[in-house]
Amino acid sequence: MTYTARLEAAVEERIRELARAASDGRETGGILLGRGPDEHGVIVVEEAGDAGDHAERRPDYFLRDRAHAERLAEIAWERSRAVWVGEWH
Repeated sequence: MTYTARLEAAVEERIRELARAASDGRETGGILLGRGPDEHGVIVVEEAGDAGDHAERRPDYFLRDRAHAERLAEIAWERSRAVWVGEWH
């Protein structure tokens, strides 16, 4: 099966905002939250998280703040049953 990720428009804008805010020459990223895959292999990405205060960000390397990411995932699950479906970087 082929899988496809569909980003909600607000997710793309959120990633752009976070990337612009991190324009210090160091890489950044975060988790993606949503649903799927459905029976057609579509994963719907509904939210994008930030890197977190304890992320490792260097010009050639990024590692998200895992505790922060887990908190974001817990909040998303409680709010809308969204799950951690990937990461952006």
